[in-house]
Amino acid sequence: MAEIAFSAVETFLEHLVTRGIPAAPAVFLIHGEEMLTKQVLEKLLERLLAGNSRTMAYESLEGLTANVPEALARLNTYGLLAGPRVVALIDARVFYGRQDQARLREKVRKTARDGKIPKAAQVLMELLGLMGLDRLELQPSTALGFEEDDLAWLEPVIAHARDAGLRPASGHDPESELLKALEKGFPPGNRLIVTTDTVDKRRRLYKVIQQDGVVIDCAVPRGDRKADRTAQEAVLNATIDAILEPYGKRLEPAARAALIEMTGFELRTLAGNTEKLVHYVGTRATIGVDDVQASLVRTRKDPLYEFTDAVTDRDVERALFFLGSLLDGGEFDHPLPLLAAVVNQVRKLMVVKDFTASAFGRAWHSGCPYPRFQQQVLPEVRRYDESLTAAVSREGAPEHKSDLLLYPGGRSPFPLFKLLQKAERFTRTELEDALVALYQADRRLKTSGQNGRLILEHALLGICRTAAAERRTGQG
Repeated sequence: MAEIAFSAVETFLEHLVTRGIPAAPAVFLIHGEEMLTKQVLEKLLERLLAGNSRTMAYESLEGLTANVPEALARLNTYGLLAGPRVVALIDARVFYGRQDQARLREKVRKTARDGKIPKAAQVLMELLGLMGLDRLELQPSTALGFEEDDLAWLEPVIAHARDAGLRPASGHDPESELLKALEKGFPPGNRLIVTTDTVDKRRRLYKVIQQDGVVIDCAVPRGDRKADRTAQEAVLNATIDAILEPYGKRLEPAARAALIEMTGFELRTLAGNTEKLVHYVGTRATIGVDDVQASLVRTRKDPLYEFTDAVTDRDVERALFFLGSLLDGGEFDHPLPLLAAVVNQVRKLMVVKDFTASAFGRAWHSGCPYPRFQQQVLPEVRRYDESLTAAVSREGAPEHKSDLLLYPGGRSPFPLFKLLQKAERFTRTELEDALVALYQADRRLKTSGQNGRLILEHALLGICRTAAAERRTGQG
C-alpha cells in the first residue's frame, strides 16, 4: 500500500484516522533508528487502539526468531472482546542473514554492557543460529568470533544461556512463516506490527509488506555528505522540539547548537540531556547556552574521520581537540590506531599529488566545482587508474595495485573530490616530510616508552605548522 518516511508519519496517521481504523492495513513494518521506531510504534498504537484497553487488545513479543510462530498464533486467535487486536514483534531479526553476524555481535556486546544479561543471551542464540552452530562452544572467543578482550563481559552471557537452557535459533525460517501467514490473512481487526533496525529491500517479505501493508522508514543516514547531515539535523531538531513543546520551553539558537555539539547523533542521550535542561532552568521559558554549558557534560563520540579531516585540513586546533576527545572518550585506548589513520590519509594525498602532476591531472584546477569534476576530471582519474593498473601488472605485483588507485569505483566520487581539494594545502615535499615524521612517531610509540599522546601531538604539530603560521601572519 505505502512506504512512509519518518517525516511524513503524522500526516499518514491523520489520514489513517480520517479514513477510519477498520480500513487500516493488517501489517506494518517500522524500521530504522531504535528511538524513532519506538516513537512511531507508540503513535501508531494510539490510533489503532483508540478507545480500547491496551491491556486486552495489545501484546508485544521480543522479535526473536523462535517467537515468530507464537506471534502468529496469537494473531490468529479471536479475542474474547470485540474490537481490534494488535501483536508486535519488537526488534525483530527476520531480515537478518549470515552477512549480519557482526551486527548481532555488536547487539550482544551493547546489551550485555548495559546490564541486560538475559536479553543479551537471547540475542547470542540468534547469532549462533546464523552461524549454523547448535550449541555453545567451550572456547567462545574463537567459536563466536568475539575478540579475546571481550571475554570479561561475554562469560556471564554464556553462563545465563546455559543455566536457562537456551538453544540456538535454528530450525525456523521466520520469513517463510510470515509470508505464509500474510498470504492466508488474519482475522478481521487483527494486525501485526514488526519493528527492526535493519531491512533488506530485495527480500520478498519486504516487498509483500510494502505492497499489502505499510512500511515506515525511520532510518537516518550516518554519512558526512551534506544531504546526510541535513537529514541528521532534522531528526535531532525534531527530537529536541518534541520534548520541549509540552513544557513550553524554547532553546536559543546558540544553546541548540551547543546541545547538539555536546551530544552528537545519539538520540537517547540527546533526549535525556534535553529533559535535564528543562528541569535545570525551572520556571524560565528560555534555555540559553550558559545553561547547556553549566548542566551538561560532553558525551559526543567523535568519529575518526573528524580527526583525520582536521589533520588533512592542517587545522592544528581541531586536530588536537579530536585527538584528545577520541583518546579520552574511550573510543581508542592507544594512539597507534590514530597514527595509522593519519598515515593512510597522507599516503592518499601523495597519490592525489602524483595524479595532479601527471598529464591526466591537467583537468583539475584550484576551485574546480563538483559538476565539472564529475564531467571532466573523473574520466581522467579512471584513465590514470587504468594506466597504473597496467604498469603494476607488468611489474608482476598486482596484489598491491589497489593501494595506488584513486577511484576503484563502486562508491561515491565525492570523497575523492574532497581529497583533491585537501591536496592543494600541501606540497609534495611537505607530504614526504609528514610521512617521515609519522614513521618516526610510530617507532617512538613502539620502542621509547614515552607518553604516546605527546609523541603523536608533536607529529601533528609538525604536519599542521606551516598552515597555522600562515593563518597567524595573515598570509594563508
